[in-house]
Amino acid sequence: MIESEVEESSEDDQEDESDDEVLAFLTKKFQKWNMRRGKTY
Repeated sequence: MIESEVEESSEDDQEDESDDEVLAFLTKKFQKWNMRRGKTY
């Protein structure tokens, strides 16, 4: 995941889709982190 690429190719349709994918990815990643650290946000 490269932020600069996402910013450079900023088309509304693509942005919405990629944002949802990134949110889902980050949510899963943070859930794993929270389970490891024993934190719940």
